[in-house]
Amino acid sequence: MDFDRFTFGIYRRPPAAPVLSEEDAATIQDAHMAHLAKLTSTGEVLAAGPLDDQEDAALRGIVIFSTSLERARLLSVQDPAVRAGSLSLEVMSWLTPAGEVSFAAVPVPESMDQATS
Repeated sequence: MDFDRFTFGIYRRPPAAPVLSEEDAATIQDAHMAHLAKLTSTGEVLAAGPLDDQEDAALRGIVIFSTSLERARLLSVQDPAVRAGSLSLEVMSWLTPAGEVSFAAVPVPESMDQATS
């Protein structure tokens, strides 16, 4: 059987995440979303989004890269939320039977205003 390999990332809120003002948190969130939107537009990110209804509140989101594990790790440290210490990103390889999963190019929000409008 053939398998497709994706680079899968899980965003977590670190135990020592900084306490931010509402304004600073919003600024970092918008920068984080703009970063992911840019990577989606270049084809390096196939899908990304927040988690909801999870039992562990530290689990914040998922990202699926089209890149190598090494490139995904490099891109993760460029994420403004990771740089600010608000999030960490654990990346790993994810294998699925070939053709089982596909992704379509769709518009993605670059800010919370776009996501909520």
